[in-house]
Amino acid sequence: MKIYTIILTLLMFLFFTGTSATGATVEEEIDRVAGEVAKLELGFGDYVLGKPLSESQKAAATQNPIQKSLQGTYKFLDDGIYVIAANDNDIVLGVYKDYPDTSMEQIKKMVGNLMFEYGEPTTSAHDKMIYWTYDANGKIGQDTFDLSKESGGAKSLATIKFSSSEMFNAELKDKDAPISAYLMITSNPLSKLFLAKNQQ
Repeated sequence: MKIYTIILTLLMFLFFTGTSATGATVEEEIDRVAGEVAKLELGFGDYVLGKPLSESQKAAATQNPIQKSLQGTYKFLDDGIYVIAANDNDIVLGVYKDYPDTSMEQIKKMVGNLMFEYGEPTTSAHDKMIYWTYDANGKIGQDTFDLSKESGGAKSLATIKFSSSEMFNAELKDKDAPISAYLMITSNPLSKLFLAKNQQ
């Protein structure tokens, strides 16, 4: 499944699960949540989730556009970083890196580098995916995450997800067989609000 399809499916799921009921307008909520997300400083290089693009970044967007994008957004590639931004205010809604043809050795190295940078993951799934989940105060630890699941789930503000087509510690019969992976940084609350606005 292509990375764009994964993101689109995720965003549509988030929209249909509903948005927060508050007295604020959707635009005001987007600004508030984007501000909270931006304070976490999650992203790749100068592309930070929740922050608007700079003029030089917008110039990069015009030089390397990707035509297929979600309604209300534009998407581009800059030095290996895929960026999805809002049309009206240039806020970064998602960033990801795609590794369509890598090796198990490289996968293990990436996982090690990610743990060095972000610490122990909040949770994992099937030995193919690891997640770092954040609330407004920073990364949510695994114990806190597990406890919160018992009471309805952790209140996640942003998530870093690394996913591989093969288990991280798999012993492959064909050591030259290609492996695909991606690293994605998104905010569920911000995505939900953005979709609510664009469905009006």
